[in-house]
Amino acid sequence: LDALVSTVTAVVFHSVQQGLFVRHRLLFAAQVSFAIMKHEGKLDPAKCRFLLQGAPKPHWETNQLEWLTNQQWDNVGYIGELEGLEKLTLDIQSGMKRWREWVELEAPERERLPGEWRSLCAFDRLLVIRALRPERIMHAVAAFVATSMGQQYVEPIPFDLRAVMKRSCPRVPLLFILFPGADPINEVEGLGNEMGYTREQGRFHAVAMGQLQENVASRSLAEAAEHGGWVMLQNIHLMTKWLPQLDAMIEILSTRPLQGLTKKVGIHPDFRLFLSAESTLDPRQRVPVAIIRRSIKLIDEPPQTLRASMLRAISAYRDGLETSSRPADFKRIFFTLCFFHSVVIGRKRFGAQGWAATYSFTTGDLLISADVLWNYLEVTNADNAIPWEDIRYILGEIMYGGHITD
Repeated sequence: LDALVSTVTAVVFHSVQQGLFVRHRLLFAAQVSFAIMKHEGKLDPAKCRFLLQGAPKPHWETNQLEWLTNQQWDNVGYIGELEGLEKLTLDIQSGMKRWREWVELEAPERERLPGEWRSLCAFDRLLVIRALRPERIMHAVAAFVATSMGQQYVEPIPFDLRAVMKRSCPRVPLLFILFPGADPINEVEGLGNEMGYTREQGRFHAVAMGQLQENVASRSLAEAAEHGGWVMLQNIHLMTKWLPQLDAMIEILSTRPLQGLTKKVGIHPDFRLFLSAESTLDPRQRVPVAIIRRSIKLIDEPPQTLRASMLRAISAYRDGLETSSRPADFKRIFFTLCFFHSVVIGRKRFGAQGWAATYSFTTGDLLISADVLWNYLEVTNADNAIPWEDIRYILGEIMYGGHITD
């Protein structure tokens, strides 16, 4: 039973997190962890409130420790009244040296608490960090979730549209929630080409929503639903007046039976509907809640860590790794190319300190560069030297350097 509960929890978590922005995923993981603790009777409501809100009132005793701010002192005084932490305030006052050393550590959540508090339970340890080093609480929560539920709940999972498609069905749309610079059309169309849903065959329809595109979108939906195919409606948030009609069409499609060998009336089993919309607070561009609830939500944000970026870069060209006639050389250089690509992409997070201007480096640069590398190695024999100068110039100066304009 425990194994079943663990598996169901993991499946539900990963299904939900694929539709969350990166900044929200840890909060969701913490909510799941705390909900499990509450179900097991291990969560003290007062402690949970402090973790979320801090001390609700000033401490009655004046702060005599110059290395603690008044807010930190109020926090310490409040949690000192909670079960299991009654002696904390007195211990900090009597052991100022060791507590100050711990508080001034760069990452105190990675170190043991001073003295007898080393054996404090993981959740109460969160309270101490929340009280004395509140800016480190997100790092501490990540460590807590990893310890209590598993590392898989805090590690970023590379976006895999192919895996999502295996879980999809004709009656449920797939909604891409956009962020600045995102455009999933290339990834969707690329996967469609691999699976036999192409524009040339009339099995892939992409409609950029805008003025006078309502009838085009409606016809594409009706045709693909009847004969099978993929429909991609881009930027539906720009057509708020038409969205109630789209919602009605989706509801009708969701109630139709699937076509079969003997039943030719209904929704085709190969039909898929893809939608894309921005997340906005503008009431004039809001997608109806009904459409959001009916859909599988997807967010493909750029990776936030070098490791996650490397994993995504490698997986993007997975099919070409084994086709080279010089696999050892290709894999070594391709790994270096992925590292370079991840660093280039990662610098965009730091604004003007990373790049003086916002350059449009994309996964397309990586894939084209990998193709160039593959071709260069194919035209040279295994005994020949690798043309380093040519590869460095083409990949560095042309493919990536070509974006640099100032």
